[in-house]
Amino acid sequence: MVSDRDDQAYGKNKGGKLVMRDLNREDRVSEFHKAMGMDRNTVLNLELIDLRMKLIQEEVLELKEAADRIGGLLWYHKAVTPEHKAHLLKELADVQYVISGFADAFGLPLQVAFNRVHESNMSKLEDGKPVKRDDGKVLKGKNYKPPILLDLVQ
Repeated sequence: MVSDRDDQAYGKNKGGKLVMRDLNREDRVSEFHKAMGMDRNTVLNLELIDLRMKLIQEEVLELKEAADRIGGLLWYHKAVTPEHKAHLLKELADVQYVISGFADAFGLPLQVAFNRVHESNMSKLEDGKPVKRDDGKVLKGKNYKPPILLDLVQ
């Protein structure tokens, strides 16, 4: 059943069949916030920052618990089932959801910022190769260029 509020998420294909539009993550979270009557595009304020950080912390804890469960199975050489992976995936998606929710609450263009950070991260390559620490963390190479984000928040 599709309601009137679904007009952003659904459209009709060439044959007239109702199909879900290809909305990005931030559009979907925005749709949720609108439907739930939550704060959107508001001025930064302590109360809402605290709430948003609490939600992120709760979801990160649930992700850690799911990852620790899988880590325990691997430690004892036990099988990781598709159900374990699905639960881990759900927790990862929940973390992304609340991070996108933080951005939507304050009108921050997270997708644009993400794309710029990605380009910046790609500039870490030196001669087409990553420079890494012993633990595998990619380091900033001589070609590194930080992302420019100031124009997104003015």
